[in-house]
Amino acid sequence: MVAPRKYPDELRERATRMAIDARKDPEARRGAFNRIGEQLGVHPEALRTWVKKAEVDEGLRPGTTSEDAARMTMVFTALAVTKFMQQSTGLSLKKIVTTLRPLREFVGVVGGHEITFPPAVPSDAAELIASLQRATEQDPFW
Repeated sequence: MVAPRKYPDELRERATRMAIDARKDPEARRGAFNRIGEQLGVHPEALRTWVKKAEVDEGLRPGTTSEDAARMTMVFTALAVTKFMQQSTGLSLKKIVTTLRPLREFVGVVGGHEITFPPAVPSDAAELIASLQRATEQDPFW
């Protein structure tokens, strides 16, 4: 669960813009984080972090952009889930996918009423699902 943010997004964006603009002016550059932070009620180190992140995202500073970091998080999460599924079932990912792919439900309208038709679950898919459920019950992380 993510902790609530201390500063609203609008304040964060405004403070970041002000600090970036102030840093462009050689006369206003010195002490810009402290001055703007005090004006807006933002801790100077928080502001410095926001500016650094914004500069990386805009390509003004080297580093990993927010978009790339989010993409890497998704990839590593998918890899972790894949590894868990393979270790839990003893099957390859290809076998897991081909076993579970046919399990789709169908929603149809009959006589003006929406009806959900669950899929028929073959025994091999039921065994696979049961092994994954057992594994998740045994490992509190999942």
